[in-house]
Amino acid sequence: MYKMRISISQGISGLIAIAIMAFSFISQEARSQLASLGDIEIFREMQEAQKEKPLLEEDQVENEQDNSIKSKIQIIESSSEFGYQGGNSFRNRPKPKEFKDNVVYFGYDYFTDAPATYAMLSNIPVQSDYIVGPGDNFKVIIYGNKNNQWTLEVTKNGDISIPEIGPIPVSGLSYQDSITAIQKAVSSKMIGTEATVSLGALRSISVFVLGEAFQPGMYTVSSLSTLTNAIFASGGIRTSGSLRNIQLKRNGEVISTFDFYDLLLKGDTSSDARLKPGDVVFIPPITKTIGIAGEVRRPAIYELNEDEDLNDLIDYAGYFNPKADFSSVSLERINYENGGYQLIPLELNENENNFELKDGDFLKVYSITDSMNEAILVSGHAEKPGLYPWRDGMLMSEVIASYQDLLPMTDLNYVLIKRKNEDSGLFTFYQIDIERALSKKSDNKFELQDQDELLFFPSLLSPELITTELVEENYEGRDMEFEASMTYLATSLNREQFITTIEYEEQQAMGELSNADDLVATPTKLFYQYNIYNYCKLPQKIVRKALATAGYMDEPENVSATQLRYITNQDELQTLLTNIDREGNKETFDDVSLTTFCRDQIIKPFMDIILRQPSSAQTKRVVSVFGNVFFPGQYPLSEGMTLLDAINAAGGLKESSYSSEIEIIRNNKRGKEYDSRNLSFDSGNRNSLNQAVEAMDIINIKQLATEIRTVEITGEVYFPGVYPISKNETLSQVINRAGGFTSDASAMAASFTRESIKQAELKRIGQAQAELRRSLILSSQKQGFGEAAGDISQLTNLLSGTDNINQSELLGRMVVDLDGIMQRNVTDVSLEDGDRLHIPKKPQTISVIGEVYVPNAHLFSENNSVDEYIRLSGGQNDFADNDNIYLVKADGSIVSPDQLSASGFFRGRSDKLQPGDTIVVPLNLSTFSSIRATTELTQIIYQMALAAAAVNSF
Repeated sequence: MYKMRISISQGISGLIAIAIMAFSFISQEARSQLASLGDIEIFREMQEAQKEKPLLEEDQVENEQDNSIKSKIQIIESSSEFGYQGGNSFRNRPKPKEFKDNVVYFGYDYFTDAPATYAMLSNIPVQSDYIVGPGDNFKVIIYGNKNNQWTLEVTKNGDISIPEIGPIPVSGLSYQDSITAIQKAVSSKMIGTEATVSLGALRSISVFVLGEAFQPGMYTVSSLSTLTNAIFASGGIRTSGSLRNIQLKRNGEVISTFDFYDLLLKGDTSSDARLKPGDVVFIPPITKTIGIAGEVRRPAIYELNEDEDLNDLIDYAGYFNPKADFSSVSLERINYENGGYQLIPLELNENENNFELKDGDFLKVYSITDSMNEAILVSGHAEKPGLYPWRDGMLMSEVIASYQDLLPMTDLNYVLIKRKNEDSGLFTFYQIDIERALSKKSDNKFELQDQDELLFFPSLLSPELITTELVEENYEGRDMEFEASMTYLATSLNREQFITTIEYEEQQAMGELSNADDLVATPTKLFYQYNIYNYCKLPQKIVRKALATAGYMDEPENVSATQLRYITNQDELQTLLTNIDREGNKETFDDVSLTTFCRDQIIKPFMDIILRQPSSAQTKRVVSVFGNVFFPGQYPLSEGMTLLDAINAAGGLKESSYSSEIEIIRNNKRGKEYDSRNLSFDSGNRNSLNQAVEAMDIINIKQLATEIRTVEITGEVYFPGVYPISKNETLSQVINRAGGFTSDASAMAASFTRESIKQAELKRIGQAQAELRRSLILSSQKQGFGEAAGDISQLTNLLSGTDNINQSELLGRMVVDLDGIMQRNVTDVSLEDGDRLHIPKKPQTISVIGEVYVPNAHLFSENNSVDEYIRLSGGQNDFADNDNIYLVKADGSIVSPDQLSASGFFRGRSDKLQPGDTIVVPLNLSTFSSIRATTELTQIIYQMALAAAAVNSF
């Protein structure tokens, strides 16, 4: 509504303005008549007359652009070649002396989008010196005693005919003179009447466009057209035609020439002559052409006049780019004598280049090399990594002036500096102790050199510093980086790798979206990248370990055997195989391990340089530090490196280091082999720490044994609990410290578990489970999804029983003869850290487990045999292996199937059964067509029975 009011108001204002302007041209006498007739009525009649007599179609003003000319969006491209291209490094990318893009002829692309048909010019203002001729139209409005208007065309005789006046000759007159003649005739022959005169539709003229025009021929154009209008009307100029010497011929003579470069490069239209009927625009062939490429603003092939030289070519090319190397310019010139090209070196300057050019020359201006000088580089665990300006005499203290210039947890005792020798091109390394350098008492003023690289290291990193970067496959360059959120990090590791995205922007840009229903969802592959401060790239498996160790996500779980039945396609198969691989990858990865990983990644490029650059002594300039240091490994041998420097490079000494005897194993080449000798130094001696180390030295830091070891004893002893143990303490000694057995204790059924055995069993069982699952999956893939169902079903049933086998409290049992130990009849057991002993009460039951109808425990009876206890549990089911029933004794020992066989001595007897024993009825394993039972399978079954027996004995 608001816009409508503005429009109406503007319309009324416009009518009032027109009325005032028209009224100002009316004579005094006419004004009196208008007053008698009424101004409003007169203007209303004039408007009606205007409607009744419309102007010619050619006079109608087109308010919209021609439909053939479409609006264009300028695409501003970012330049990847601007500025230094080395990034945060001194490594220079090679600059090949070749150019990817071919040069094109300059100026001809202006005709590429020229309209196929030429629209006659109608909106160009007519100049006062325009010469009127037959075909022009005049708009004549008379007012006063008589009011009327006409559109009159100049006849072939050169006149226009006004009603009641007659013909008025105007042909050959200028536009201004024609207006004067018409107004004079009206005022003299119509008393009290005046006229306003203007040109309407102009006449058309015929001209010729010949020569190297795209479509040579005769064209009908507006009488206001110029030479360039005619050229565009013909479709432009071929690349074989000249842009520098376009000729305008009239009556067989060249009256002017036009240089298109003046229009394209200078915007000069002073030579763009107006055409007359019968004019000929002639485009001669192109003559002298010179190409220029490389570091110039407008690389192209240019047409040069005979009097133009290299200076003109450079001007046409828009001058040099900032990265142009004036000393690296070459000119390719055709050598007709040898039938090929010759390469002429040129050295240009910024002002005068008067070198004479020949037709076919090709000038190539190359770029300067991407080398950064008078700078130093700070990298690694730094607050502001990157390039810094360098000056002569610059000190390390100017880069790191205080602790506020450092990232948290920066290694203060080890900063590595890489320096390039300008003469040899080899690198040497220096080492700085920041803590000592920042000390007020320090006189250490390390002076930096041009292109020094300062490498900082972290002393401790944690998973909280890991950032997650999401990269979408379908959107290159649209990377999203998230803050260091542990929740998002853990989610990204577990989430599905495909999501659905809406291709809205692309479809909208292509005009394919008409409404919201047209949105199309497409799958997009997600990639995650994990970083710490952008200098440490972490693979997914490392991130998983670190998060699991820190408690931010669960350990990888075993693949359930029931999952194997539901594999339907290749993607599900691959996912399951990946999960199985993770089962055996559960080792811890703490903060020190994470820091070590990133430090190794930081120093690796430096180590690669050392290991690959030649050495006159034929020994690699590295030292190795092992033992009780935080970050053992290989390090560069820095200039003047001491024993203390080497220890600082490895992160310093850990607690309980035996610093009185630090070993250096020194290797000296003697003949065909290295001769090693051991040196020993005391860190308490200042001179020892200042001992110089040599290439390939191996430094070993010993550790004092200060670990507190404990064992746990529970059950039927007088003082159960956790007991610290000394070196070589035995099981009987700990039992005596616990007060000995109670009267209800069953030493025969005691359960002794060892942590080291448990961890070994867990690892072995996990590997066996994973291998069996992998074999089953690959077998199902080989047979075809859904085939070999019988075999698959049997194995999945078997594997279902192993899913919970890795519960840590059921593993690690070691069979011991506790009665014999206490009576000193057998060798005592030396204890280890983490050992556990449980003394149960005297058992009263016999357990039956496995393939029976009702696995259960039964009161011990001296009269019952193995078969009788099995019958008490419902007997064997259809899956039982009757020939391989075995017995697990209360102390964990095994009575084999051979000893309990149907024909054996013990199966039908009861004198070998004791309270606390477990009878195991195993599963009948048939021979599978695609997977054979392995020794791992038998070991798993044994561990299951042993674990169950151990639980029962408690």
